[in-house]
Amino acid sequence: MIKYPNIVGFVETSCEKEIGISDLKKNIEISIAKLEHIDDKLPETYFDIKKELEKINKDYIEYADYKFYVKG
Repeated sequence: MIKYPNIVGFVETSCEKEIGISDLKKNIEISIAKLEHIDDKLPETYFDIKKELEKINKDYIEYADYKFYVKG
């Protein structure tokens, strides 16, 4: 795991055999809770920008277009 430091563990899963899914969910929840900024409050401007970008309904926009929406 030294080569991939962001991997925090492995969980054997199988939807067919119905094994490991609850363990995987539990490990994901634990890992998320340990993230440094997970409980940080987002500024209101984040939600304003998010609403504008959702109106575009595209999977990708150019950075220049993003800057346009950020500036309003």
